[in-house]
Amino acid sequence: MTKEEVAIKFIKVAGSKADMITKVYKEADALRKLDHQNIIKFKMTFPIQDLHTIAIVMEYASGGELKGYLQKRGRLDEDEAFEIFHQLIQCVDYCH
Repeated sequence: MTKEEVAIKFIKVAGSKADMITKVYKEADALRKLDHQNIIKFKMTFPIQDLHTIAIVMEYASGGELKGYLQKRGRLDEDEAFEIFHQLIQCVDYCH
């Protein structure tokens, strides 16, 4: 046991169950390959007992998601907006 803090995202499987499960695991495989300082690290996936929910375990980000940060802060000053935009561009460039 590592006592490492993690975040767990639960995804309800809807529609064609087999298609949805395949999509979630494909996304998990893609996330597993990413290793960049500005991208949350993927840990693992596993089905929940009812088999209609899949759990994705990821690195814990103490500051929360970017969307929540932006909603809470409102309008950013130019320097902070530039820094966030720069980090996003670095992530997109890395993924390509």
